[in-house]
Amino acid sequence: DEVVEVLDAVEGAAGRRRRGRRQGRGLTAPERKAVEERAVSVATEYLKGAGWPTIEDVGATESYDLLATNEEGSIKVEVKGTTSAGEKVVVTRNEVHLHLEEFPKNALIVVSKINLVKGDPPVASGGTLTVLLPWKIDTSTLDALGFEYPISVENHESFLQSESLDS
Repeated sequence: DEVVEVLDAVEGAAGRRRRGRRQGRGLTAPERKAVEERAVSVATEYLKGAGWPTIEDVGATESYDLLATNEEGSIKVEVKGTTSAGEKVVVTRNEVHLHLEEFPKNALIVVSKINLVKGDPPVASGGTLTVLLPWKIDTSTLDALGFEYPISVENHESFLQSESLDS
């Protein structure tokens, strides 16, 4: 679901719609929140059981989701939740940079196959847990979903024309 949403966002920014996209496949904001909260809950319980008694949810302010601490130190944890099989997850540039720098004091926890009952409010339960601790990112497997391209005279030998079109 997350990969589909990012692909749609990249295509939308480029002014195109992805072909083959079926209406209703994406999740609403409340549904995404329910899936995310389920994944964070599962990850927190796993970490506590694995010897990390103090878990802080920092996802609202940091480029990672959980800070897990025990008497030996702390690790930064990225958590991904999905209703799909979870063969791929989307990671941001900031997440990649952070976890490359933090290795081996980091982790990736994916909760896939989350059951989602759509409604008001949506309810997420279950899931399959995958833990990479520590998380060593293999940069050769990263797949760019889009690029930011600056439009300026300095970057181009050809003539750049820009004009305002008022109807």
